[in-house]
Amino acid sequence: MLSQLLGRHAQQHPRVASLDEAKPRFLAKLLLECRQVVQSILVAGFQTAILAFQFGEFTTPMIPTSGITVGVLALARVPWITWAKWMIPLQLIYLVLALLLLIPPCLMHWQ
Repeated sequence: MLSQLLGRHAQQHPRVASLDEAKPRFLAKLLLECRQVVQSILVAGFQTAILAFQFGEFTTPMIPTSGITVGVLALARVPWITWAKWMIPLQLIYLVLALLLLIPPCLMHWQ
């Protein structure tokens, strides 16, 4: 099912050469559609919801299935567990920072 949707997405966008290139764009579109539902529930502005979505990108280096992260760790010969022990405190700092940076847009009702 997902491959059919991705194939349709790739056909609609001829600049996309393969399904691997279509996946991030398709998933971003899918998540943005979900964002509209969450935004309406939380009564947050569009720009505030986009900002929160972008703050979520801080978690990308932590994902164990990220090919770039795993590839770099393999080249550096660093076990993922060691990387995770170093990254978890940093991820907590990012979380607190993102929450603090989302307070002003929410209070100002940033649209």
